[in-house]
Amino acid sequence: MTAAIVVIIIVAAGALIYAFRDKLRAAPPDKPEPEPPDPPPPHDPAPPPTWPEDPDPVPPPPDDPEPDQPPVPLPDYVPRLTGVVRDRDTRQPLAGATIRLTHGPKAYSATTDSDGRWSITNIEPSTYWRVTTASGYQEDRAFWRVQKDTDSHITTFLVPVGIVLTLLNPTGGNDWKRGHTYSIRWHARGLDTVEVTFRHWTNSHTITRSVTGSWDRLPAEPGQYNWQIPFVWGVGEHPVEAGNYTIRVNGYKGGQYITFAESRQFTIS
Repeated sequence: MTAAIVVIIIVAAGALIYAFRDKLRAAPPDKPEPEPPDPPPPHDPAPPPTWPEDPDPVPPPPDDPEPDQPPVPLPDYVPRLTGVVRDRDTRQPLAGATIRLTHGPKAYSATTDSDGRWSITNIEPSTYWRVTTASGYQEDRAFWRVQKDTDSHITTFLVPVGIVLTLLNPTGGNDWKRGHTYSIRWHARGLDTVEVTFRHWTNSHTITRSVTGSWDRLPAEPGQYNWQIPFVWGVGEHPVEAGNYTIRVNGYKGGQYITFAESRQFTIS
C-alpha cells in the first residue's frame, strides 16, 4: 500500500515538471536592479536676468480711440479803442467829457473818468466820425479809422472857449470835380493863420496835402479860400485820384498850432 502511494507521487511530480519545463526555459534569469546614480552636488541657482528700464515707455493705445475732432475755430479779434482827453493849455485831464463815434447806423459813446480816460470795446473795424465835447471847451471833431486786429489809442486836446474854428464848407457828402473851383469856408476866432489841407482816405492809409500846393498858411479871416481841384499835386506831380476826401483846417496863433476843424467825407471825381 505504501509503495503504491509513493509511485503515484513520483508520477505526478514528473508530470508537473514536464508541463512547466518550456516556461522555465523561456524565463530569463533574474538581473540585479541598478543602483540609483549619485545626486549632483548642490549649487546656487543663477539669478534671473535683469533688463534696463525704458526711459520713455510708450503707453499702449486705447482700446477704443476717439475719432479725430475738427479744430475749434478761434473767434475774430475785436479791436478796443481807448483814449484820454486833456486841456490843450494846461495838459490836465478832463473828467466828464463825452466821446461819440458814428458811421451810418453804427454808433458808440463813452465818458471820461477822473483821469480823463475812456474806452470802447467790441467796436467794429471801420472809419468813424469822432466828436469830443466837454463843458467850457470847443467841440473837437475828426475822422478815426479802426483797423481789424489792432487796438487804437487817441489823445484829444480840447481848446477852452474863446478860440473858435468851425468848418462851414464842405459839410460832407459833396461831389466835387477835378478841374473845377470850389469855395472852402470856415469861421475862426482868436486865431492868426490857418493851414488848409485835403486828405485822401484809402483802404490802407490817409494822404494829406495842402490845397495851396506849397503849405503856405492863410489869414484866419475872412475865412475863405477858392480852390481849383488839380489833376496832379505838387512839384512831384502826384496824381489827385478819385475817391473819398475831407478838408481839414489847422488853426495857429503866434506861430503855434492851436486847433483844427475837419469836414465829413465827400467825393472827388
